[in-house]
Amino acid sequence: YHPSTIVEDAKRHGVKVLPIDVRRSAWDCTLEHVPGETRWAVRMGLRYVRGFGVREKAAFERLARGQSAPREESLSDLAAFARAAGLSRKALEALAEAGALAGFGLDRRKALWEVRALATL
Repeated sequence: YHPSTIVEDAKRHGVKVLPIDVRRSAWDCTLEHVPGETRWAVRMGLRYVRGFGVREKAAFERLARGQSAPREESLSDLAAFARAAGLSRKALEALAEAGALAGFGLDRRKALWEVRALATL
């Protein structure tokens, strides 16, 4: 099944689904406690970003283990994240288009502009 089909079915059954977020998502989907509630939510995994594969998974695993930079530092802003993750411009654009950079306070359009600006530096 396509991920959107599964998400919509989960919502119809009362399961809260949280979007992909580079600051919170793992490679696979995970369960997160919903603050102030007794229930859990499903956080969508980075594997559902269109165009992501083995190379991107390895980059996120290095980042999660703190091998690229301290995790807190690498997730402080988009530029630090981009440096630490070592992802291609295409991969960063895919994250922006998927809305996965919202944790940096950026909507999809703004994130895409920011990623493209970083590529020129």
